[in-house]
Amino acid sequence: MARVVNAAFSRYQWYSPITVRDYANYLGYIEKRYKTLYLLAWSPSGELAGYLQAYINPNLAEGFSGYIEEVAVDPRYQGHGLGSSLVVKTARRLYNETRHVYLNSVRGLEGFYEKLGFAIVDETVYYEASLTLFPERAVTVYTG
Repeated sequence: MARVVNAAFSRYQWYSPITVRDYANYLGYIEKRYKTLYLLAWSPSGELAGYLQAYINPNLAEGFSGYIEEVAVDPRYQGHGLGSSLVVKTARRLYNETRHVYLNSVRGLEGFYEKLGFAIVDETVYYEASLTLFPERAVTVYTG
């Protein structure tokens, strides 16, 4: 998964590649705290082409909320509906369980998520460990 994440996000100036060890530690941290869901997509040759990580968070909104933590598709497989499919399937499942689904979008991809039924609800700025700013927007699934 670290390979796909690095490939998917390497085009962004703010992104620093992650090692397999650091990524495993990050996943372990999330898995210890939340009910976690992974969707993996494989290429015809058996290579990981994309994945999505989500979880149910008891601390968001009113009661439980679904949170799509990360969507990554290898650039070689982007533009074919793989990311859309991962997001839609996960959002439906989380919505059925929680009625609230959130995610953060890299600036510039808001339109991609809006086409899938998400709406911007808040604009936030996140900080990297190096204190470099990279803006993202939080979005939530329409509930009407």
